[in-house]
Amino acid sequence: MWRPENDCSDEDDEMETVEEKGADTWIPLIQPDRGQRGRTRRPWLSHQSEKRRHMCLLVVMFVFLLMAMVTMVIAIVRMMEDHDACDHVTTGADTAASKPKAPLGCSRLSVQDVWTATFPQLLTESAIRLLHVNGDGVLDVVTGFGTGADGYHIPSVVCDLYFNGSFPCFGGLLALDGATGHELWRSFADHEIFGVNCNEDISGDGVNDCLAGGRSGAFQAVSGRDGRVLWKFGPQEAKVDMMNLYTAQFLPDMDGDGVPDVLAAHGGDPLREPGSLYRLSGRLLILSGKDGKVLRWAEVPDRRETYYSPQVYTRQDGRLTVLFGTGGETHPGSLWRISLDDLYEGNMDKAEVLYSDPQKGVMTPPVLVDLTADGTVDIVMAMFNSTVVAMDGETGETLWDASFPMSESYSTPAVGFYNDDDVPDFMVHYQHGPGFPIYYQSHTTILDGRNGQPLVVPYIRDTVGAQASPLAISVEGHGNDVFLYWVADCTGYEGESGEFDFVKGTNVHEQSRADFCKVRFKTSGYSQLAMMSGNTAPPGVTIYDSRDRFHLEHDETVNTTAMALRYIQQHPEVRGQYQEWLGESDMEGTDKSETESGRGKRGTTQNEKSGERRHRRHVGPHDEGGVQRLLSTGTLAPSLDASDPQAIDVLFATYWFYPAKTTVLLPEDEQCVQDMMENEVQRFSPDNQYYGFDHDAYEHVVEEKCASARLNGTTDSATYQSQTNYNPFNVHMGAMTIYRVKIRCDCTGEEKDQCSRVLPYSEQGWAGYMGTYGTSHYVPRT
Repeated sequence: MWRPENDCSDEDDEMETVEEKGADTWIPLIQPDRGQRGRTRRPWLSHQSEKRRHMCLLVVMFVFLLMAMVTMVIAIVRMMEDHDACDHVTTGADTAASKPKAPLGCSRLSVQDVWTATFPQLLTESAIRLLHVNGDGVLDVVTGFGTGADGYHIPSVVCDLYFNGSFPCFGGLLALDGATGHELWRSFADHEIFGVNCNEDISGDGVNDCLAGGRSGAFQAVSGRDGRVLWKFGPQEAKVDMMNLYTAQFLPDMDGDGVPDVLAAHGGDPLREPGSLYRLSGRLLILSGKDGKVLRWAEVPDRRETYYSPQVYTRQDGRLTVLFGTGGETHPGSLWRISLDDLYEGNMDKAEVLYSDPQKGVMTPPVLVDLTADGTVDIVMAMFNSTVVAMDGETGETLWDASFPMSESYSTPAVGFYNDDDVPDFMVHYQHGPGFPIYYQSHTTILDGRNGQPLVVPYIRDTVGAQASPLAISVEGHGNDVFLYWVADCTGYEGESGEFDFVKGTNVHEQSRADFCKVRFKTSGYSQLAMMSGNTAPPGVTIYDSRDRFHLEHDETVNTTAMALRYIQQHPEVRGQYQEWLGESDMEGTDKSETESGRGKRGTTQNEKSGERRHRRHVGPHDEGGVQRLLSTGTLAPSLDASDPQAIDVLFATYWFYPAKTTVLLPEDEQCVQDMMENEVQRFSPDNQYYGFDHDAYEHVVEEKCASARLNGTTDSATYQSQTNYNPFNVHMGAMTIYRVKIRCDCTGEEKDQCSRVLPYSEQGWAGYMGTYGTSHYVPRT
């Protein structure tokens, strides 16, 4: 029970509250003298009590007055202090308003086209790199490409038929004006180019040059200024023609000629079927940056294949250390490190294993970022086989791991701040299924950089999946970065899973080129590039949707059948060769008056397009059956609108091709197959349609028949391109399109003044494939 402190009632003189006994329980201050019960009170005692009561009242009043005066003095002093402080700081609500407010993440993301450029007959699985080519102050665009004519042991007549006699014609590097998308130069290589690094000027002309690696031993240095080949990795002991070269790294000058040198990985065995016993052993090469001469080369320590782009980082003792990986999709492998000095001296026995997988290889490049704040970058890898691992870059110890059972990943994580702590987080992408190229579904999420726990749950799901790696836009403040990622889905079956398998006898190359949506669901596929942050709910905002860009990407298609026929008409000396492949009837049945339009065209930009474009009539193939594959990773770029601190540009490439004709078996086909296989004895009867078939041939026919029954006689007029029926005089090619779009990060309403700015390109942490500069190093916040 609460009472005023100045209450001097008689009851208060005699009682106090005892909280333990409850608010209603009272006890006397002075216990009654039970021995004096019945005595008469003395009058003088009553008078003395009255005097004491008045004295008590006077004392209490004096104390109360004294306390009031002290309180008033304190209040006056404080008021004077506050008044004096007004000359130096604000007070009250003004004080709160003057404190620096944490920047708010953008709640509204918008997209605007800058330019597009379409290139018939080209495809790309390459990173996009930026460098100054034409000197206009805008970073220009360089990317690797392949052509629809590329392959192994391709006759040279293909270049005459489809590329106006340019040889080689199977791949190369392409440079575009960053401001307009117009082609600046094109440099051809022996095969497709997909590994590009343009970080150094090795020719000394003031423009960075590019290392270009690709399929079947293709590796060369190309002038950034004009596309000239500076040197080429030619035939020699260190080279195996069938093996690829990947994204190379520049090294310090190892041979003392004043030019940075080059580290490259040489490996892969693309013609082997999955699970084959023997594989070509991978190699590490150190080449002269000046002339391409091989200074040192060595096989990887475990003699396994390699598909891994190497990295270089510095340990605490100052040693430059090389990271490399071994193994493949169906073969075990490891992540290794070795000092650059030991590698150069050939001391491969000094290589140290950091991680091993007994079933599958280590193939995807890592993120190198200092999570432990010890001054050495740590290693965060999305292992091909189901697991993301963070390792201490100094000790090699595991910091954390995250598992995605029954999945595989070709994608390097993107790194950025998704939540509001000071440790960067990682977007990862895994495809679920029995293994390449059969995947039932794909998952995308973001892992907490502190412990590997998923921050986006449930995962973002798509049916087909993309192998392109995600990116991240660095935005002011922690927790505000924007992640960019690809999805590939089937119309009407978005995010659905479901088992399937190809009929026996379908090789892995044709499986990888299947139209998965068509063979699984009898529907069409589409792809999207999306962006999301901690301030926008998943799946975020769509940057690109292939359904909206179909005509842009297909209208420039070149009729390669007509090109070949025209060449044959003009060069009768190849007619015999043509007849060996096709036969006389194929040529005679074609309308010879039809010719392809735009022959020799190097690609057109949207800026150039006008009403003069013609829709082409096709001889032979039609473009309705083309499908997309998403392997190229784009890049961020400084916005062409330099006055807008909320904007940054994104460059990305898509391509489509004609798929291989394939057939899959679904679970509902199993009973049909089982019933017919149980009646396999019928193939031994001379009167049976399957008479003379061996077991494998009979099983193949059974699977095809059961799958056809499910399709229920669906007609198929699409165009296909397959290695099993390859014909150099009838090669069908799709097209590549490169996009530049402006991304604006904005806030709404009263939040506008607090809206985070997009960091300048030089401060972007993870702007491209293998990081902003293709080295796998994250650019830390300053």
